[in-house]
Amino acid sequence: MADEHTRTKGLGSTAGGTLDFYARNAGSYAAGSRGNARLRGFLQFLPAGSLILELGTGSGIDARTMLDLGYRVDPTDGSPELAAEAEKRLGRPVRRMLFSELDAEKRYDGVYACASLLHADRRDLPDLIARIHLALKAGGVVWASFKGGEREGCDSLGRYFNYLGPGELEALWRSSGDWSDIRVESWSGSAYDGVATDWHAILARKR
Repeated sequence: MADEHTRTKGLGSTAGGTLDFYARNAGSYAAGSRGNARLRGFLQFLPAGSLILELGTGSGIDARTMLDLGYRVDPTDGSPELAAEAEKRLGRPVRRMLFSELDAEKRYDGVYACASLLHADRRDLPDLIARIHLALKAGGVVWASFKGGEREGCDSLGRYFNYLGPGELEALWRSSGDWSDIRVESWSGSAYDGVATDWHAILARKR
């Protein structure tokens, strides 16, 4: 199962090659998008009608599912080209926004980042997690997935990944906000480049 899907890529000092890849390949990348099988595991913590910020909507496939299930969704993407693809699917505007431009305060019930924050520079992650914490209402929930690994680098397509292990991922979250509950889920799958991949996802609730 391809678990990378079609997500943002939006980013920090490492963004150039990543954003260039999505600019050149947005149409084909979006066309191959598949929904996240773990989306409903996130949604079970939020009642219909909740407002969800999606960081990295890509093709908009998961945003479409959330909207159809009765959630309010604010889809964003750091790639203008992917945002345009998502607008075709959603029939509504998609905000062009890099992760570092998130400045909301206590606005969202949930934040959803499927295979998107994995493109953020490792050095930027504490700040980005703190921004997510600030954007959530008390009791709000975040779900974010990452490729597993021990050190940052680029794949064969020129895209940057921060590659994190489950322990490092949990430690980052614990040190970057006041969370009442933090869980890490791991599984094996694949990605857009066809390479077998270990995946880790964080689920955290703001205190």
